[in-house]
Amino acid sequence: MPLPVVFDSDGLIKLAKAGALERVLEAWTCLVPRAVYVETVERGLEAAYPDAAAISVALVLSSAAHAIVTDDAVFVAALAGAGLRYLLPALVLVRLVQEQRLQPAEALDHLERMRPFIRAEVYRAARSRLTAVQRG
Repeated sequence: MPLPVVFDSDGLIKLAKAGALERVLEAWTCLVPRAVYVETVERGLEAAYPDAAAISVALVLSSAAHAIVTDDAVFVAALAGAGLRYLLPALVLVRLVQEQRLQPAEALDHLERMRPFIRAEVYRAARSRLTAVQRG
């Protein structure tokens, strides 16, 4: 059964900018709260953001999930404080490689495209993990 995850706008946008969103959608059940859908897709299309069209593909609106995909530091702190699971977009790439749903080289390429939008320490951690997997 595919891993169900909830996305916030930040997670969706970063994975779309990295070109990895379609791979995540193929691998997992992606749940998007209505407010996030409105923000990233409907308002994004109105503003002609190119990522909005990519995000609108195959999103499922629901409420139950294994983890929340976000890179918003304040939201991450709140989730951690509440004991809720979350995944940073960069670590989604690592998880997909671990599940053998994405090749390490492809994940590193997506990570490089994501690099300008994520914190340096998150980039380094994900790169280190992906490089270790790639070396075997």
